Amino acid sequence: MFVISFFASVQAFSQNLMLYSLRETPNSLALNPANALQCKFFIGVPVLSAIQYHFASSSFSYNDFITQGTGSKSDSLIFNYAAVSEKVKRNNFVNNSISLVWIDGGFNLKKSYISFSVKSVANFNLYYSKDLIDLFAGNWNSAEDEPLSFQLSNNKPDLLAYTAFSGNFSKEFNSKLRLGVKISYLKGAMLFKAPKSDFEIATTDNPLAISFSPDYKIQASFPMTYFTDSSGKISQIRPVFSSPIQHFLWNKNRGASLGFGVIYQINKQLRFSASVVDLGFIFWKSNAMTLQAKENFTFTGFDLNQYTTGTAIATDIRTLLKDSVKNLMHYTHEEDAFFVPLPVRSFFSAEYQLSEKLNFSTISAFFFASHAIFWQQNVSIQYKLHEMLKISSGINYMNHQINNLGLSLVFTKNPVQFYVSTDNVVFRFVKDIKTNYLLPFEARSLNFSFGLNLVFGCSTKNLSRDNSICPAYK
Repeated sequence: MFVISFFASVQAFSQNLMLYSLRETPNSLALNPANALQCKFFIGVPVLSAIQYHFASSSFSYNDFITQGTGSKSDSLIFNYAAVSEKVKRNNFVNNSISLVWIDGGFNLKKSYISFSVKSVANFNLYYSKDLIDLFAGNWNSAEDEPLSFQLSNNKPDLLAYTAFSGNFSKEFNSKLRLGVKISYLKGAMLFKAPKSDFEIATTDNPLAISFSPDYKIQASFPMTYFTDSSGKISQIRPVFSSPIQHFLWNKNRGASLGFGVIYQINKQLRFSASVVDLGFIFWKSNAMTLQAKENFTFTGFDLNQYTTGTAIATDIRTLLKDSVKNLMHYTHEEDAFFVPLPVRSFFSAEYQLSEKLNFSTISAFFFASHAIFWQQNVSIQYKLHEMLKISSGINYMNHQINNLGLSLVFTKNPVQFYVSTDNVVFRFVKDIKTNYLLPFEARSLNFSFGLNLVFGCSTKNLSRDNSICPAYK
């Protein structure tokens, strides 16, 4: 059960730094509600208006932990635990996320801007500590000939999927200040979250013994069948996919979130902006389950004299170990509804207009997880190559790496607007032999955003007093 609960995931730290600077695209409204297009109105092409994918590993890349074997293993790829242990930090994460906008639109109303969207999001995160990686090297210090103990905390999976029905309102109060707010109604689809995850492993040498003390709390909303033992504790869980529309769409998982943004124009050249998004929660009621496990098990080894020789020894020992660990992770459960907050994101930006066509900007982004704060930094330039084409390039500090080259492109020929953006251009891939998947060899992140919108009424006569809000339509 422990293996299932720990590896069932892989909320996401998908900040899309390059996209934040593309204020001429309607999709940047999701990152700062104060943004506004200086066009009469826009319509997002259904399904194609905004598609985003993000993968990130905070501490190591593919080539750090998968290396070519030597000697008798020279023809194989092996997991390099030592290299990974040197790379990981105290708190680490691996995440995947994907989002899709179904409906999107907005319009200008004098000095105000109103927009709406329907968006589905799926996030898959795994948070892990350095102690977890060190555990793979064993629980005995060979150099000092002494046992090692581990206190494993904050090793937890997160799976979150929901649909957001959002409305956005921003208003220009004067020539310098613009404020915005975003309100969303949330419909939860599925959840798997571990608010508490402690696992103590204590090793002693006299007598030689290993003690396991798990203390877990898991909140889940997913159609599952539970099997219990004679004591009433859950011993096995199986997912159910018989009625996906009823379970994932027409359920009773509801919530709300808020977002706030501000843009302040210091002078004609210098602008500051900031935003906080995803301040909210989902109340999980359908298929809601809280699982808890708090056990203690001590393994003192085997007296091999009681076993026969040959295969029977290995078979009996494996069976005993398997049964012991299996009995260790039995969960008590409660079928009660619960609240779960969303992971909050925030952005802070400064932009300087170097010339009519050239902008310089820097962005700091923060992601607030349940046990840590993760930070990213962007420095980029935006150049209007043509009235219809704007390109951006920047350097992003993400996942403890600074060698992330970000690129974006916005092409607008009324009424069609197309954009594509990435925070890290991956130059080198490796092909997995078993799955044929292409994996980033040295990069710790892989993300992209692209979309197709229809924009109308973007002529100069429709521009407000502060036309620098939408430099693509000057």
